[in-house]
Amino acid sequence: SADLRVENSSVNREFQLAVAVDHSWSMGRNRKLQSAKDAAAGLVFAARKNGDKIALIGFSDTASIHSPLSKKYSALIDKINRFRPDYETNIADALVKASAVFYGSKSGGIKHLVIISDGIPTTQTGFEDARSLARTIAGEIGKMRKMGVTISVICIRDELEENDSTQAREIASLGRGAFKLVDSAELMRKTVEDYSSVRQ
Repeated sequence: SADLRVENSSVNREFQLAVAVDHSWSMGRNRKLQSAKDAAAGLVFAARKNGDKIALIGFSDTASIHSPLSKKYSALIDKINRFRPDYETNIADALVKASAVFYGSKSGGIKHLVIISDGIPTTQTGFEDARSLARTIAGEIGKMRKMGVTISVICIRDELEENDSTQAREIASLGRGAFKLVDSAELMRKTVEDYSSVRQ
């Protein structure tokens, strides 16, 4: 039937998800990091339910790929739980690492990056100046767009002034994804909602 064909086509579209978690010093205040870890774990559980591949990136003054795209869900949860607050926030390097995660992954399907942060960029480590930083951000987002990756940024509202979220909003806009400014208490729900809406 037509319904069956539609259902099968959605099953065959592989969904590849990467989550980048900010674990800078500022995330250590007001249990923000714990909320971010809970939200990332929520994404892992949702991905497991659907059989989706998920990658994990952690970032503070630099970013690291803690897991490439995989279905090793228990190992991902263990790695999320090990995040501790340290140093400053380098969202540009998180984008560099996310681009590397998706580079070489299977073409087709749906590819989505979720960045969980308090949205306060505090470092230009590895970049000469703000202009160089902005160029790198735009360049990495451009690479991911060519790979068909969309980018959403979920920002924790605590302590965040409106102008502090400018960079995060721009990343979501360039990445053709959603920008959400949420309270810690609603972070996990809003993060999983973003995944579900993109996956449809």
